Amino acid sequence: MAIAPNQISDRDKKVERTLIITLALNWGVSFAKIGLGFFTNTLSVMADGFHSLFDGVSNVAGIVGLRFASKPADKEHPYGHRKIEPFVSFFISLLLFLTSFTILTGIFERFNNPVKPEVSPLIFIIMAGSLVINLFVSDYEKRKAKELNSEILAADSLHTRTDVFISCSVIAGLIGTALGLIFLDQVVAFVIVVLIAKAAWRIMFSSVNTLIDAAPIEDSKIRLVAEKVKGVKNVHAIRCRGDKSCAFIELHIQVKAEMTIKQGHDLSEDVKNKIMHSIEGVVDVLVHIEPESDSIEDD
Repeated sequence: MAIAPNQISDRDKKVERTLIITLALNWGVSFAKIGLGFFTNTLSVMADGFHSLFDGVSNVAGIVGLRFASKPADKEHPYGHRKIEPFVSFFISLLLFLTSFTILTGIFERFNNPVKPEVSPLIFIIMAGSLVINLFVSDYEKRKAKELNSEILAADSLHTRTDVFISCSVIAGLIGTALGLIFLDQVVAFVIVVLIAKAAWRIMFSSVNTLIDAAPIEDSKIRLVAEKVKGVKNVHAIRCRGDKSCAFIELHIQVKAEMTIKQGHDLSEDVKNKIMHSIEGVVDVLVHIEPESDSIEDD
């Protein structure tokens, strides 16, 4: 069964709309923090601003990747182009690692050449505002990722969630700096590096799993649905690839040996339809029919 073009298109349009909204918010916050950090010599604020800037870059990468991922299947790509989406998520993780390295370099430079940040009420106002925006964006993307089964949104939601902790750390560091503890600016910047690297690793692990065809749906869940179809004696050799929004399944079912070819075909269609209607995100199911007398191979 081919992927329903209209259904995929509607889903991708919603994902793209979410990314565009997130992009506008991320870059608005980013430019405010970078400018503020530059004029006040506050490394942690500037680092936070560059992190938000990379958030926007990842949004752009997500939008571009999504346009390619939504292309329908063709002769050269019979399974479609959905793997472009986890590939883009992988690219986002690389951007995060690059951000970590950039900030870490700034930290070492600041230790060698100490600079006293200029802490003012304006810094706290902007950081508090960015914290509220980050909370909104992260929650918004998380809800949309679950609703649309989107790896890009899920990855970007985790990315944005780090901004919440980062903003809190920056505010705490600014309070310490205002009290004369100048080194806290570098300490907070280092905490930012650790949080960014942690998020990068989680995103990379998830995207690589999809790229190497890790099963997105548990065998037990597929078997449970298939065994409920009348006429199925046994289910085994289950294979699943793709991601949660676009999964392809293969499985073997045993039936009565005296069943006709037509009856076997009808039963396989029943199993296929049952799985596709019961498990969200499944776009195709290949069912192999075996007579009940055949030995069962290992799953």
